[in-house]
Amino acid sequence: YVFTGPGSPSYALRKWTPTVVPALLNEMLAHGGGLTFSSAAALTLGISTVPVYELYKVGEDPYWLDGLDLMSSLGLRGAVIPHYNNAEGGTHDTRFCYLGERRLSYLETRLPTDAFVLGVDEHTAITFDLDERVGTIAGLGVVTVRAAGRSQTFLTGTTLSVDEILATATALAGGEGAGGGAIGSD
Repeated sequence: YVFTGPGSPSYALRKWTPTVVPALLNEMLAHGGGLTFSSAAALTLGISTVPVYELYKVGEDPYWLDGLDLMSSLGLRGAVIPHYNNAEGGTHDTRFCYLGERRLSYLETRLPTDAFVLGVDEHTAITFDLDERVGTIAGLGVVTVRAAGRSQTFLTGTTLSVDEILATATALAGGEGAGGGAIGSD
C-alpha cells in the first residue's frame, strides 16, 4: 500500500520519473496492491499533469507535464484534476485545481484527442477496483468527466464501470469520428 498526497506535482514527477517508482507503482497495481493519491499526487495519475504551482503561483502560461499514466492500467487516458470545485479565490476563479475555466479550456485543447479530464471535487474520492473495473464515488462532492468543454457529473455513492466512464467521455467529445476516435481506447 502506498499513500502520497499534498505538495508539488511537478516536484514529485521530477523526483519519481527518472527512478524505479513508476514501474514499482504499476507492478503494485498489477499484483493487487493499493494506492491512495490525493491532492498534488492525484494530479500525476493520468497521462498529463497540471503544474499547478508554476501556473497559479508563478503565473506561467498554461502547459501540461507528462503524468505517470497509472490510469492506463484501467484503459483510461486522461488527466486527473483534484480540487475541481475549489472556491478559495474570492474575486478570481480557482475551480479546477486553481486553473479556472479559461486555463482549463485552453489546456483541454492540448490533450491528445483520445483523452479526457477526470475532475474530483474537494473532500471527495473515486476508488477504483481494478479487478472489477469499476470506480465508486464517496465524499461530499461529485466526480466530473469532461471532454471537449462539456461535462457530466456523478454523485457520491455512484459506482461507474470503466466502460461507462469511457462512454461518457466519448459522448461528450462528440462520439466516434469526432476528434479522432474513442476516448480511452488502447
